Amino acid sequence: MFSRIFTGLVAVSLMSGACAQSHTAYVRASALPPPPEPVVRHSSPLWVELFPGVSPTECVTPKENRALCFADVDHALASALERGLWPSFPRVSSLGRHDEPAPGDYVLRVDLSFSAVPPGSAGPGWAALGKGHWQLFRDGKALASEALESRSRADFPYGHALGLGAGEVVDAIAFHVASTVGALAETRPDHPAPLPPVQTRPETPAPPLVTASK
Repeated sequence: MFSRIFTGLVAVSLMSGACAQSHTAYVRASALPPPPEPVVRHSSPLWVELFPGVSPTECVTPKENRALCFADVDHALASALERGLWPSFPRVSSLGRHDEPAPGDYVLRVDLSFSAVPPGSAGPGWAALGKGHWQLFRDGKALASEALESRSRADFPYGHALGLGAGEVVDAIAFHVASTVGALAETRPDHPAPLPPVQTRPETPAPPLVTASK
């Protein structure tokens, strides 16, 4: 019995030690407004597909520093892209394992990885650097693609504060991708049937309800 307890304590101690050897920087996207006009009104939904490299946690180990893990990268990137792209598409959704885009749907594949840049000429603190690329497909045909990178402000202390810098990078990249993809021409415009007219007439507002006091 004692040996099992001792073994459990040792395991907990090793796990705690391992956790203490790394920093966790949570990445959060901001509630940015959608890109400004003009945007093209596309006729089909768009699916956001993150490459397998965009994992929930991305860990890096700069020279002579403890490991730094950027957490929730996939959620931050997907939510920022969905928010930025919706004005241009009738529906924007993240592509799940069991989802199957319909013929004519758009699929936006995005890859993004992070690293930490030490203080230097860009500023007195650390910065988050994001590199990746995106591709837009429709029915298996590539329509557009770009390689991209963005660096946050260089004034963060090393550690969890770099999550704020990574959030800046996610916002910048998502805004750029949404602006670029949203401006692409629609080659299969939708021609919906015209809606019937709506007849209106002025109406006197109903008086407010009066509740009897007890």
